[in-house]
Amino acid sequence: MKNENGISTGLKGAARVASGEAVAVEKSKIKENIERKKARPRKRGYVAAGQSGEQSLWRGSAGDANYDIQTGLEKLRAKSRDAYQNEAYAHDIIDTYVDLLISTGIKPTPDTGDDRLNDRVWALWQKWAKNPVAGSPIDFYGFERLLARHIVMDGEGMTRFRVRRLDDMPGVPPLKLQPIEADLLPISKIEILSNGSRIISGVEFDKIGEIAAYHLLKEHPGSSMLLGARGSTTETTRVPAENIIHAFDPVRSGQVRGVPWLSPILLTIKNFHDLLYAVQVAVHAIGTLAFIVEGGDSSDPIPGINPVIENGDVLHDADGSVVEEMVPGLVAYTPDGKKVTITTPQMPTGMKELVSTYLHEIAAAIGLSYHTVSGDMSDASFSQAKLGLIRESVHLACLRELMLIPMALDPIYRRFIRESINYGFLPDDPRLYGVRWTSPRIPSADEESETRTAILKMQAGLDSRPRIIEAGGLDPDTVTTEIAADIKAADEANLLFLGNLNQVTLAGQIQAVQPVASQPSK
Repeated sequence: MKNENGISTGLKGAARVASGEAVAVEKSKIKENIERKKARPRKRGYVAAGQSGEQSLWRGSAGDANYDIQTGLEKLRAKSRDAYQNEAYAHDIIDTYVDLLISTGIKPTPDTGDDRLNDRVWALWQKWAKNPVAGSPIDFYGFERLLARHIVMDGEGMTRFRVRRLDDMPGVPPLKLQPIEADLLPISKIEILSNGSRIISGVEFDKIGEIAAYHLLKEHPGSSMLLGARGSTTETTRVPAENIIHAFDPVRSGQVRGVPWLSPILLTIKNFHDLLYAVQVAVHAIGTLAFIVEGGDSSDPIPGINPVIENGDVLHDADGSVVEEMVPGLVAYTPDGKKVTITTPQMPTGMKELVSTYLHEIAAAIGLSYHTVSGDMSDASFSQAKLGLIRESVHLACLRELMLIPMALDPIYRRFIRESINYGFLPDDPRLYGVRWTSPRIPSADEESETRTAILKMQAGLDSRPRIIEAGGLDPDTVTTEIAADIKAADEANLLFLGNLNQVTLAGQIQAVQPVASQPSK
């Protein structure tokens, strides 16, 4: 056998040639497959990242937290306030948040480690907290509610410290709290200063990224004082950060401003409001008879079906339309060529399920239970409702302990102590800044069961009495003092009742009181 050059190769040589040709063909196919795969568009690892089909109109933002907020904050804030003012469920949601977060007030307990010093601080705080708000008669706990409402409705709450003259506030440190709306902090103020500092959405950061100041507008951009008046609404004043409280719930790193808590569901609430309005219109329509007259000739001397005739003339209304008359027992004959159709509006069906769907979506977006938002307990067992309230309570505790207290209440208390020291009301002692905040008590649906559980925890050594009292929204020291005074008064009056455990057990049985051994006199 000869090869292509005419050289004999033999049987073995022919086999080697055939094998080499097969390998070459296989390599060629592999190469073609590789090139084909390279040319083929690759699929993304996440289906939601695609931009074809139903996702073609879903475009996310690649901006940082501040860019996304700057483009929509003012409109979101305006719509959130409008929803609070005009839409029942939005109004109730915001007020419910304020009630659950603040109730009648988050109260401080001085924690200096010295009982006498604690009493001194507490007495001064109670006196100052009666009227601490500039230009308003509300007390400190009313201020807490106002601040919380701004945080929920506007997305952020702001307060400015104002130090007065000593004779303006006799007997207490001359410190006032001035609540201000977030509109005074211009979202559009963005600058790089000559000293290397930056202003982002009205907040100034120094070279190392710490908040140095807030640039506040001199007048509210929507103030009635500016209507028809000449002057700039963009002129700002630099206020050092130590004189400003700015509280909001950050959801992204580097976020400078807060957004209204209703933002994810503002459109849903608006659609829900429109739905309920449409249903109300339909209900009114059902109770109203309407007739449609078709056909006839405009030159007919007696228009309509049963017109009202006065002095021989057909009566017309202010718009020139014929006034018709319908009375009980009326038999009306339609003129030739005319047809009367009576409208019969129908009541919308499936409303309960539709309303429930809307409210479930609203509740899921804002962190409250469905039963809290709807007020409807008809389809829930006690255990189901309680499970929903447990998650809600955890969410509220996080907002209170991780946002409201450290961003607002702690700085206010520290400033109160500082001014008290500066003006000689308290000694210069670093222990004075110690404080515990007692959260409001959330009413229980099963008080007896929870009380027995608390007693078992104390008996098993799993919890302490002060912690249980604080969880109930009360101050442990105050409760202990009151109980001691009550027991002492009951013993002196020889009263027996279940609350006096020195004489009566929890089961209601009288127990012998062991006399206290007298100490030998020295």
